[in-house]
Amino acid sequence: MEFITITSTLFEAIPGNEERSSKIEEFLKRCLEKYLALGCDPLIGISYYNLGNHYRSRKLFQKSIRHYLKARRYQKAYVNQAYYFQELGGSLFSYEKYHFAAMMYKMALDRGASSSVKPLFADALMFSGKYQQALDIFSEYLNSETVEHDEWHLKRICLDQIIKSTGIKEQTRHKEEALAAIDITKAGEDGFVKLLESTIEMDMLCGLAWFNLGVAYSKAANHENATLSFTMCGLVQTGDIGAWVNAALSSVNLVMAKFHSLDKEISINLAFLILRAGYFFNKDLFLSKLYEKIQNVCGSEGLAMYSNMIEQALPDMQSEERVIRLVGEDGMVKDLFKG
Repeated sequence: MEFITITSTLFEAIPGNEERSSKIEEFLKRCLEKYLALGCDPLIGISYYNLGNHYRSRKLFQKSIRHYLKARRYQKAYVNQAYYFQELGGSLFSYEKYHFAAMMYKMALDRGASSSVKPLFADALMFSGKYQQALDIFSEYLNSETVEHDEWHLKRICLDQIIKSTGIKEQTRHKEEALAAIDITKAGEDGFVKLLESTIEMDMLCGLAWFNLGVAYSKAANHENATLSFTMCGLVQTGDIGAWVNAALSSVNLVMAKFHSLDKEISINLAFLILRAGYFFNKDLFLSKLYEKIQNVCGSEGLAMYSNMIEQALPDMQSEERVIRLVGEDGMVKDLFKG
């Protein structure tokens, strides 16, 4: 009965519904209290793990990490489970502990995790300042798999170009210092681009620096660098709708500029990747802002033409996968259902 109830909660959980989430949390805590009273270590571990997953789904990542770590203490089988390290890595990444997230993803891969964990490992390396290592793993993954996840393609493209232009392959990120350095009054308008470039040397993933560089390059009609800059901002601040809209529009300008060159096809592919990624991260809010800007420039007829093309290019949005697991007779935790 308890298993059926826990299974049901997976499918009844609704993100953002705090009343329902609190009831599920209360039930899972009661399960944990029962097994603590019985002194049944494997089931205590599973209860901590269930709570870890619950807190991760609610974006309570610090609580999630604590419960995952307690789960391993009681249920020793988790030490050999790839998914355990993958899910712990996900919580650490979301909690901005990128170095430790990379370690967990590597441990998941060492335990037989699917190749889909490779770009997560690369992503954690990227955010921990190991840009060349991240690029190498992104490239290895994308060269060996048919991948529809536009984010990974864009990160490989951007990392490749930025490493070539800056020469920075690895960096200790100084995030606060980089943000504090962005002050136009200190450099004046003419020196602002140089100031922003020096900021990138402190933190190559400074979203604010990339956005301002995008604005500066757009004013200079440097569509290639504007597209790269706005896209980098969007990739490190995925909810920045303005960055994605500007990246999409800059990429269209780049296509027009390259229309009669050999780079035309590359520019079109890049524009589609940006469009799809912006929509993936921000859904209809991205589209509404993009359409608003297109209408301001092209009018209603232009909007009708472009919106039809855009919506045909958008990805199908899939619902989040749910997984049910049981402890087998050999003591190993196994997937019972995915869907």
